[in-house]
Amino acid sequence: SGMDLLRRFPLVDAVLVHGSCVEGDPCLLSTIREHDPGVPIILATPFGSIRDPLATFVIDSHNPHEILQLLHGEIQPRFSA
Repeated sequence: SGMDLLRRFPLVDAVLVHGSCVEGDPCLLSTIREHDPGVPIILATPFGSIRDPLATFVIDSHNPHEILQLLHGEIQPRFSA
């Protein structure tokens, strides 16, 4: 699962979660926050229709330019290589 990967490889700059994953596991975002309180969580939903206060950003999953804008602007590297 995605959480297994996050636990195994914790040095990420952000976590992208599709809204359907949150619908399937309503505790997913809180589980991510518990694991890493400072990681930006990007919630991608059709038309940005799902809101969650634990998500740092909510984007339209049907508009790929929104993720590109975040990755080139808002999301900063959290760890040095």
